[in-house]
Amino acid sequence: MLTPPAADFTADQPFHIKQGWEEDLSEPFPWLRAGFRLYVDGSFDVADGLQVTEGSGVLSVYRVHNFDSGLTAGEHTFLGQWTLPCQHAWDNGYTGTDCGSRWWQRARPVVVFSVTYTITFN
Repeated sequence: MLTPPAADFTADQPFHIKQGWEEDLSEPFPWLRAGFRLYVDGSFDVADGLQVTEGSGVLSVYRVHNFDSGLTAGEHTFLGQWTLPCQHAWDNGYTGTDCGSRWWQRARPVVVFSVTYTITFN
């Protein structure tokens, strides 16, 4: 989602969106608690799968969103949101939001970055 996609896609043709990260297992940063939300035309899209691999001390985690039938002709808007637990986002300067004092307030996900693309399907 960070790399701008082509402005035009063929309608009704399969495609996928893959989002993820790699984590150096020797580092303390808890990427496994990071989240990603994808919205298509305002509707939340649940990832179809999770790909996890580990090698040479690096853990790779990817969420895959499959669109097996593609999308109909016209413009479609994709919104990607990356989240972290509130306390972690606060501690690392990703948010100015006060997380509160209760554990469930500190653990709740907050959006730390988002990107929107409008794509035309022909």
